[in-house]
Amino acid sequence: MRLFRYQIPSKAQEGLKALVISNLRYFSLKDNSKLDKILEELKKDRYDAIYIVGNLIEATNLLHFRANATYKLGEFIKNLGSIAPTYIAMGKHDLAYYSVYGDKFLDKAWIDDSDSLKKFLSNFKNVYIIEDEPLKIKDGYTLGIVNPNIDYMIDNSYGKEEVFRRDLVNYEFLRYLDREEVNTLLCSDPYFLVSLYKAGFLKNVNLAITGVDNSLRQLFLSQLVSPKERDIRANMLNSYKDIKAFRGKVNFYQDHALIVNPAIKSLADSDGVKKNLDLLFYEAASVVEYIPRDTVKRVRKLN
Repeated sequence: MRLFRYQIPSKAQEGLKALVISNLRYFSLKDNSKLDKILEELKKDRYDAIYIVGNLIEATNLLHFRANATYKLGEFIKNLGSIAPTYIAMGKHDLAYYSVYGDKFLDKAWIDDSDSLKKFLSNFKNVYIIEDEPLKIKDGYTLGIVNPNIDYMIDNSYGKEEVFRRDLVNYEFLRYLDREEVNTLLCSDPYFLVSLYKAGFLKNVNLAITGVDNSLRQLFLSQLVSPKERDIRANMLNSYKDIKAFRGKVNFYQDHALIVNPAIKSLADSDGVKKNLDLLFYEAASVVEYIPRDTVKRVRKLN
């Protein structure tokens, strides 16, 4: 599993290190190797927090019909919570049931099932789903999670913007985040974060983290260019409308950054026959390390 590493300046006296996972899209026992790779990575280093930024599962069908896989997922979540506090943002796949019949007859493949995964995760210690409010996770550090309305996530039409405007009151807490804290925001949908940014909601957010799923751009970056060039390209986030096709970090204000986290799984069951191409994509996650500014200054003086 490949890791993208980022260092974020921190106003706090102590640092914080987090492993960021997104788009695991776990659905069956054949995905167990991906769970094992994540746990192996967590054993190599010490982490203060684990952020899961959407699409932990492929669909809630898993929880209703696949008992063995659900049990394995539960063991994985239990392990995460025993290693470090684990904070989970919800993606479309986490909140919806996938229906082939719905797709064919109702023109609606994804059906709202918002509570099933939340109820499942509530059984585990040190695992948190926080919505539309900030949580102090360490002295000097506040974490917020914004989960877009399921109507927004399953709507592929122009209705998204209407849903976004309808729910703006839910995100007002972002305007009142303490500027003396290091404020991090998790959101599974990159375009939703862009909408929040354009509406002026992210001025007190020091770091926003989002995830992406399948992208042929990832295939290009991972297979057809050198590692050095790939890293350069992955950080070329010149346009917010293009962030879904990249992996990397971009600043949207001074000292305010956006990280686009890569996928553990790029193509999965709901992608149909394309799922067989998933092996062509690299599996990756991010390590985010918040470094106190005073520490950085001392190191520079020593050098």
